[in-house]
Amino acid sequence: MDIKSSVQNNDDKNNKPQYLQIAETIKNKIFLGTLSVGTKLPPERELAKKYDSGRPSVREAIRSLENMGLVETKHGDGSYVANNMKNVMFSSLSAISRMNSVTISEIMEFREMFEYEAVKLAAERRTTDQLKKMEEILIKIKVSDTIYEFQKLDGLFHTLISEMSNNALIIESYLAMNKLFYDSIKDTTVAITLEGESSEELFSYHKPIYDSIRDSDPVLAQIFMNKHFNRIRKSIKDIK
Repeated sequence: MDIKSSVQNNDDKNNKPQYLQIAETIKNKIFLGTLSVGTKLPPERELAKKYDSGRPSVREAIRSLENMGLVETKHGDGSYVANNMKNVMFSSLSAISRMNSVTISEIMEFREMFEYEAVKLAAERRTTDQLKKMEEILIKIKVSDTIYEFQKLDGLFHTLISEMSNNALIIESYLAMNKLFYDSIKDTTVAITLEGESSEELFSYHKPIYDSIRDSDPVLAQIFMNKHFNRIRKSIKDIK
C-alpha cells in the first residue's frame, strides 16, 4: 500500500482532516528515521501531488509539524526536519502535566528519579573543565543574596550535572524538562528561603554533591543527592 492510499484509508476510518493525516504520516517517517534531521521536505506542490491533496492541506500539515517542533521552515528556502526533539518532549510533558494536574511533589519525584542516575554518571564521567565550571557556580551560590539569584544558580548547577553525564539522551531530556524542573526548583527555593535559611546553608546542600563528583565517587554522589532531595521533600510538605 502506498502512502497516498494509506492517508486516504486512514481518513475514511478516523474521519480526520487530511492535513492531520499528512502531518501524522510525515511525523512517523521522522520518528522511524526515514526522514533524518536536516532533510529538506519536498515543495508544497510535490507533497500535494504525493498525498493527493490540495496545497492548503499540505501547508496546514507543515504548520502543524512546526508547532510540534519537528519541522522548521526557512523563508525562501523550504522546510527541513528540525533538530528539536527536546521541544517535542517538553510539549508532551507539559500537556501531560496540564491534563493530569501534576503536583509539585510529582514533579520532584520525577526529577529525583532522573537526577539520581545522572549524578552517578557525572561522578564517573565529568571532565576537568566541567568540574571547574561547577566550582564557579558553587562559589556564586555561597554569596548569592537574593532568592532569584539562587534560583538561577541552582538551575545551572543541576543542568551541569546532566551535562557531566556525557549522555546525549540524558542531556537532551533534561533540557526538554527544564521548565518543569525550574518551576519545582523555584517553588521549593522560596519555601526554604522563607524558613530563614542563609545562602551558606543553601550552599551546604550542594557542596557535598560537588565534592563527590570531584572525587569521582558515584556512591557518595547519590547519597548526598538523596539528602538534598530529602530536604526539598520536607520543604514541599511544609508548604502544603
